[in-house]
Amino acid sequence: MGKKRRNREPRGRVRRREKREAKERELKQASGSDAQATSGGKQQQLKQASDSDAKLNSTASKLLSEPNAQPSDAASEFERYYKAQRILPEEEWTLLLNSLWQPLPTCLRITQSPYKEQLIEHLQSFDSSGVVTLLPWAGNAVQLAVDKKALKKKAAELHAWVQRHAECGDITRQEAVSMVPALLLEAESDERLLDMCAAPGSKTGQLLEVIAQHPRQSGQGLVVANELDSRRACMLVHQCRRLQTAPLMVTCHEAQHFPKIYDGRFDRVLADVPCSGDGTLRKNPRIWSTWSAKNALKLHPVQLQILTRALKLCRAGGRVVYSTCSLNPIENEAVVAQLLRQEQGKASLVDASSLLPGLQRKPGLSQWAVPQGGKLLWKPPKGKGNSMFAPSAKDAQSMHLDRCVRIYPHLQDTGGFFVAVLQRTLELLKLFLSCLGQVLVKFGAILRCSGPPGLPWPPRRS
Repeated sequence: MGKKRRNREPRGRVRRREKREAKERELKQASGSDAQATSGGKQQQLKQASDSDAKLNSTASKLLSEPNAQPSDAASEFERYYKAQRILPEEEWTLLLNSLWQPLPTCLRITQSPYKEQLIEHLQSFDSSGVVTLLPWAGNAVQLAVDKKALKKKAAELHAWVQRHAECGDITRQEAVSMVPALLLEAESDERLLDMCAAPGSKTGQLLEVIAQHPRQSGQGLVVANELDSRRACMLVHQCRRLQTAPLMVTCHEAQHFPKIYDGRFDRVLADVPCSGDGTLRKNPRIWSTWSAKNALKLHPVQLQILTRALKLCRAGGRVVYSTCSLNPIENEAVVAQLLRQEQGKASLVDASSLLPGLQRKPGLSQWAVPQGGKLLWKPPKGKGNSMFAPSAKDAQSMHLDRCVRIYPHLQDTGGFFVAVLQRTLELLKLFLSCLGQVLVKFGAILRCSGPPGLPWPPRRS
């Protein structure tokens, strides 16, 4: 018999295993000697990270809790840019900057409920400490002298009452200046209204209340609320369900690409467009961390497209209201001026100075600069046109840009806002043809009625 063959491990595998075991022993010895130093280093890194996080948290809480706390870089850039734009006289700058760092008062709008007068009386009963103030220009609206955080602590009973009535739809929490666009729209109950950027739904609620003022009847109006984001559209529906029922249609389209089949179908159009939002700094101080004058450059083209589309969706003789919660003229007057330039007489600015008496406002700007390459340019480069630049002094006067409405936080303890009221003008040719058609129809009816009985009229040739 032959010898049994032994199963031996290959030499290469043995060498690799020995090297691996030797390396593990070295690492184990090194880790034993350096364990104390490593743990100390890790503890030091964790301590530095926690200190950094605590510093960031304290800074954030300071911005949110202390009214007069402000980041020097953002505040200085904000002040330098808007001073160069000359949006306010020099003597009002201190008032504006101080107001931006004060908490925003809570504002409540009483909806069109049967108990409206009783609700206002009940609200005034809480006015023992001077907390409640009526806003005469806003109709059924009150302003509380505390922000939403202080409302829970300083006026707990009033806070509970507001929550209870907000859930059942008698009261809507809405910023005071946010009510202005829908009020300047001056909608009627039998009109077709379009809110192009509707979420979260406070302005849509105002329009629904106008439509619901009269009982259902033939020819009752309609509100179409458009919102691109489907999740925000769901929020809009939830917000409007609390209010009185009225014809409402919710759509999800890009506002600048709203279907052309509806051109000229709406009596009034509200375009509260997306913006940089520096008018809401009192409500959202975190905007300081991302604020830049160049933010408006990216938003301007979209805002112009939305306003242009809004004008086409409105019927001849109808009204379009354009609004932003920004102070930047690139997002405000520049958009309106370019629309008036490109539409050539199809729209005009409405003088809204007599509307909403009691609302303090400033006129629109006629000149502004555009930030480009770290500089502010007052005129476009030679041979290059740009929709962001201001028109000439003569064109600005003919456009009546001073009819735009600017609302600043220090005027009536509110947020910042911009509103422009535009009228879709009647084209002369269409107006002439329409009147001629109406005359011919009436004249034909008279001829038919005046012909001999039993004979065709006009008489036929034999």
